Amino acid sequence: MSTFNKTYMSYILSICMAEYVLGIVPKGTHDWNKFINPLDLINKCEKAGMELIHLQGAEYELLRNEMKYSKNTEINYLVSFRNKKEPKK
Repeated sequence: MSTFNKTYMSYILSICMAEYVLGIVPKGTHDWNKFINPLDLINKCEKAGMELIHLQGAEYELLRNEMKYSKNTEINYLVSFRNKKEPKK
């Protein structure tokens, strides 16, 4: 999964800047009420019988118009899970 963290910085950059100032994405694309911080997402997935495999930050490079992996999960992050009943590879 890839999503936005629920932080004030993600609100400022993904909604205020990307939608209203720079116009990179259409207004209304993002709903901050649906953003979720990584720990809450991990807890919900673990309660659903999944286990965390990997958590990785992602950053958008405006000048290059591309995403890159990062250690910083404050704005965007990617996370992967597996069913706890599946055998580990």
